[in-house]
Amino acid sequence: MGHVVDRWTVPGPHGRRVKGPRYGMGRRWRARWVEPGGAERSKSFTTKDAAEAHLAKVDVDIRNHAYVRDTATTFESYARQWLAEQLHQRASTAAQARAKLERHAFPVIGHMPLSRVQRGDVQRVVSQATSLGPDARRILYVYVRAVFAAAVEDRLVAVSPCRKINLPEQVKRRVTPLTVQQAQRLAEAMTPHLVGAVWFCAGTGVRPGEMRGLTVDRLDGDLVTIDRQLADGSTARRPKFGPLKTDESPRTIRLAPVTHKALLEHLEKFPPGPSGLVFTSARGGALARSTIQSAWATATASMGLGQRSGWHDLRHHHASLLIAAGCSPRAVAERLGHADPSETLRTYSHLWPSDEARMLAAVEDAYPAPA
Repeated sequence: MGHVVDRWTVPGPHGRRVKGPRYGMGRRWRARWVEPGGAERSKSFTTKDAAEAHLAKVDVDIRNHAYVRDTATTFESYARQWLAEQLHQRASTAAQARAKLERHAFPVIGHMPLSRVQRGDVQRVVSQATSLGPDARRILYVYVRAVFAAAVEDRLVAVSPCRKINLPEQVKRRVTPLTVQQAQRLAEAMTPHLVGAVWFCAGTGVRPGEMRGLTVDRLDGDLVTIDRQLADGSTARRPKFGPLKTDESPRTIRLAPVTHKALLEHLEKFPPGPSGLVFTSARGGALARSTIQSAWATATASMGLGQRSGWHDLRHHHASLLIAAGCSPRAVAERLGHADPSETLRTYSHLWPSDEARMLAAVEDAYPAPA
């Protein structure tokens, strides 16, 4: 429990209090207390009753673990602190979070104290981000919600204002995999030093970053170990490696003979440089994401694949080959490095053939035809 101090008086003779140098200046009664973290806080009031009532509320809030610090910290100030603390995020994810908050959240609520932000203010952040698509707006909201969740944990706000926010409808796009003919046509049109990358991605389903980060020491005959990827910040001469997308992504892939042959032919034509990278730029350096996307755009210009096409389409193509061959969701998930088969089914369930005919046949075989 804290205590109340009379700012206007000072101890006098015979234990009595007398007017002090601050008499008549500002609010007379100051409440002092110690926060759960050990810091001392104070707040001034015009009456002693108001100061004592405030201390009583502070005491109840602390006991109920509902104490909130009285602070003028703005959303932008705290959000930047939150961004700096996200040590678990990859560089690309951290950059995306920072860019979305700076461009769309800070202009709307960045100047506001955290405790003043209301549900409607958060709704304005989402509603005014008209330059973003539906999925990107949802991601923006996820970041804003995470900042306020941390603020609640730090006792800067009592409750998060991120409640009952209207978000744009999420458009579910069905994956349309490349056909075998399209993959062949792509390889024929691709720049020579990336033809092997096309066949490798089509034959393994690896992610583009995993392909770019593959080094010869990860090759063992027809086995390929995928345990890292090329990270943002890599340069042509100095590749920088980072962790894979999820904890389940590391895997060992056995190559089909045709994929193994294409890989060996690629290495014969384009030997790895000092860094050991299997797939490199035309000058032998690390492949930038922009480089492979530019090569993809040029090779597919006349194929009508749409603006959203990219190297990830070869991952979908590989998955479609496995599904067409009758592989189970678990097998496909392990091959692709998905977290679990449910992720595989969410993405590719429409590609699995219907079991309706087999279900009808099972019933038919179980019961003899009526006489």
